[in-house]
Amino acid sequence: MKKLLFMAAMLVFAYTASAQLLAPKGLKVGKTADVITITRITSDGSNIKFYSGNVLLSPEDPDTVDFASVGVLKKDTVNVTTGSYTSRYDFKNEPTRHEYIKVLNKLGAGIKLSPIMPSGGSFVGSSNQMIDQRASYVLAYVQDTVSVSSIQYQMHSAGNYTVDGTEFNGIAIYSTSGTTATRIAITANTATAWTQAANTVATLNLTAPVTLYPGLYYVGFLYNYLVQTTAPYIVGLQPGTIYTGTVLSNSMSLGIFYSSVTQFPASFTISSTQQLGILHNFIGK
Repeated sequence: MKKLLFMAAMLVFAYTASAQLLAPKGLKVGKTADVITITRITSDGSNIKFYSGNVLLSPEDPDTVDFASVGVLKKDTVNVTTGSYTSRYDFKNEPTRHEYIKVLNKLGAGIKLSPIMPSGGSFVGSSNQMIDQRASYVLAYVQDTVSVSSIQYQMHSAGNYTVDGTEFNGIAIYSTSGTTATRIAITANTATAWTQAANTVATLNLTAPVTLYPGLYYVGFLYNYLVQTTAPYIVGLQPGTIYTGTVLSNSMSLGIFYSSVTQFPASFTISSTQQLGILHNFIGK
């Protein structure tokens, strides 16, 4: 019976010679025009079976393929190319640092959100002064659906200032759609947010955990004071003007800012912002 199924499957697969990838046990995948439609997938324990209708595809010994050996393709929603499919972790689209972060997470770092940082950038602190009434937004890319409950950042030197209690100090997360950024999460107004000792990691909790779906987000930092003795400096990332000076689609940039801001707005127009030369560094957890 297995031989008959195998011969039938080989006849069906005969026209798929141009398929781009040969998966385990002879299952061929590639562009949609080159493959047999998989209409059913079943699993049993640690194994998985692929069917076209009621026909088991590639019925060789053993009939099943371990989950760990299967490369699952998804629609290419980044380049939006008709009939194009990419691997779940597509290295040509994946921002630099993501592989590094995955290694850190294997070691227990628990990083769910971080800035997009091109290779060749450097960490800076002494030149990254926080400015009164400036909302600074840093672009981040989320590859998998995650729940974020806090943002961590590092102070280069502590600020010494007083506040009036009404103007906001803290962090917010904005989703992006076209040229609009919409606030979806925020921390409490924290007067001491920028007074942490030099070279220490500070944490601000969001008022409620937020679920982030794959896509681009802006993480905003806002500083306000009534009387300032010493300005706070936060550790940042300096990719270079070749990156920070580049305007991406929908007027996006790796870092942007608004001036004369006392409260995080519910939303803002990305195209009306100015570009940041240094990006505040952070991780979302």
